[in-house]
Amino acid sequence: MKKILIVFSLITLLCLTSCSNAAKSNTQPTNTSQNVSIDYTALIPAKMKSTTVPNMGVGCMIAPYRTDAEMYDVDNAIVIRGEVVDSSYYLDDTASVYTMSEVSIISCYKGDLEEGSVIKVREMGGFIPRGVLSNAISLEKFGVESDFKDDTEILDMRDCGNKVMEKGEKVILFLVKADDFYDPLRAWQGKLLYDEDTQLYVPYVPEEEIDLIDAKAYTLEEFESFVETMKK
Repeated sequence: MKKILIVFSLITLLCLTSCSNAAKSNTQPTNTSQNVSIDYTALIPAKMKSTTVPNMGVGCMIAPYRTDAEMYDVDNAIVIRGEVVDSSYYLDDTASVYTMSEVSIISCYKGDLEEGSVIKVREMGGFIPRGVLSNAISLEKFGVESDFKDDTEILDMRDCGNKVMEKGEKVILFLVKADDFYDPLRAWQGKLLYDEDTQLYVPYVPEEEIDLIDAKAYTLEEFESFVETMKK
């Protein structure tokens, strides 16, 4: 049995290492008022040094919304602006990685959430020690703990290449209620992250979906103007 565990640990390490190429670069908007060229991948750097592991999840299998107006028009959609006050990973019973963030609401543009309240937002993927993930996979697949215990390397697991929210980030979110938490529309598409340098709220768009989505980055004024237009 010990030999089997050693072989499994080696296979797990090889598989994760083979996936540790950098996530694909994001596309950049073509219609911002500032005409700013934006490298989406470099916009919001991860706070921890980590190995990026593209973790292709169900978000990539769902048909995309072509415009923000389509997301806004979803019947049960909630649209907010807020700040991430806390964020942590967790594993489900299949050893899939998720992140649960607490978001303090600054403005609620659609829905009945109160300004100043804090909600939980779930995302697929997240920052997790390699040893923790290896052990979870071993327990889920074989019912035994892994021999690999090194937790010094942090894996940046991603659904469709999309980095999860981190504490301190400012965000605009298109959400749907899930349980006692909320999910971004289409797992990742309903999220715009604020960039201090350009002062824009920027979406993430996988390279393979550049031709499917009309991506747009907004100043706060532009987004609130968009919201007013949608309410008419």
